[in-house]
Amino acid sequence: MKILLTAALGVLLLNACQAGELHEASTSLDGPDVNPFLSQLNENLSLDLDADGLEEFIRAVPYDAELSRAISVEFGGKPHNITVVVFMDDLDTPSLFFFTESETLAKAILNEMNVFFTDRGM
Repeated sequence: MKILLTAALGVLLLNACQAGELHEASTSLDGPDVNPFLSQLNENLSLDLDADGLEEFIRAVPYDAELSRAISVEFGGKPHNITVVVFMDDLDTPSLFFFTESETLAKAILNEMNVFFTDRGM
């Protein structure tokens, strides 16, 4: 049942992105890079994000599973919702997808991903 619900959510998110209703920023990170990335994202974008709580959720996703969590953040002085989808297709390398209605926020998250990898020579 969980797999069907997760698959259905994935299809809904994909359809929303294709319809231009949601915007996506996504990446894969090695396990030890998850918290530093989330902390940098939070700090640089002033999101008021619970980086430690989100990391716990990400680390709890079983191998070969996909789970999502809706979170609320502040960005640009306005409240925004982000759906974080985690696909654990490798034992310690989660694929992270951030879906939001704000194109500006999605682009800012994607920029932070690029900064994170550039700063680490990746």
